[in-house]
Order: sequence, then C-alpha cells, then structure tokens
Amino acid sequence: SCRTFSAIAAVENINTIVTGELISLSEQEPIDCDTTYSQGCNDYYKDYDFQFIIDNEGINIEHDYPYMVVVGVCNVTK
Repeated sequence: SCRTFSAIAAVENINTIVTGELISLSEQEPIDCDTTYSQGCNDYYKDYDFQFIIDNEGINIEHDYPYMVVVGVCNVTK
C-alpha cells in the first residue's frame, strides 16, 4: 500500500496547486477496487493507481472511503 499512498499524495498535491484546496483522497479505494492493474497490494507501480483514477473518472475522498489497513471488498457506490 506504500505505493498507493505516494500516488494519492501526488494527486492531492496537484489538486491543491490547481485549486488552492487540500482534499484528502482515499488510499483504500484503489487497494480494494483496482482488479485490472494492481490486484490489491500485489504490485509496486504508482502508474497503476494513476490509471485507476483516470479510468474511474476520479476517486472518493478519504472520509467516504477510509483506509482500513487490509485489502477489503470494493465498496464504491458512485
């Protein structure tokens, strides 16, 4: 999950630079839901997290999909 934290932090930082607003995004969502590229915690490529966000046209905020320290079941209701 370390790679997910760094990828999400990069997206949060870019968003803050562009909008001036810091929004905490979900690290858990790509861990649980990205079955195409990363399959939970089984890879080390941040690019997969970026592609997940692009493919899904965004990502939930941390409050709506909090980090749970385990690979869980995808629970996205966008």
